[in-house]
Amino acid sequence: MAVRRIWPRARSTLVVGVTGVMILAAAGCGLEPGSDLCTEPQLELVDVTTTEATEPLTLAGRLTVAGTPLVGGEVSYFVVRQDPDGDVLGVRVGSAHTDADGWARLTFAGGSRDLPAFKDQEVVGYTARFVSLTKIDGVQYCRTQAEADLTVPCAGFSCRQ
Repeated sequence: MAVRRIWPRARSTLVVGVTGVMILAAAGCGLEPGSDLCTEPQLELVDVTTTEATEPLTLAGRLTVAGTPLVGGEVSYFVVRQDPDGDVLGVRVGSAHTDADGWARLTFAGGSRDLPAFKDQEVVGYTARFVSLTKIDGVQYCRTQAEADLTVPCAGFSCRQ
């Protein structure tokens, strides 16, 4: 599995725009990377590819600070979909807490057919976000996000044709 850190990329703009406004309104500017009011973590995601609609898939991200795993952080996952007009929408599909190695995994046991998508939408990737409004072990962390490829044969209702 290839692990990579990708930030920023174009398709994350919509997810940031839709949900980021609410998060920033609640969190204030203190969680902004580079604000010197918080410690900057890194979030790396794993590209995911499946070939069967029922093949289990796992969205996985690793949260670290200067290479050291960040334990107990909550990572939220969003599936990015595109409709026939080219409009892109990210929809939250769940969250997971990081383990002792900094990994947060969200598994869809039923495969891509369990991902939220209408018949005319194509899944084009996924994003993940870490925002901690409270301190973890006495440290205030900045928000961060990343995105990765999610390649599936179908998703949601498009699997039921």
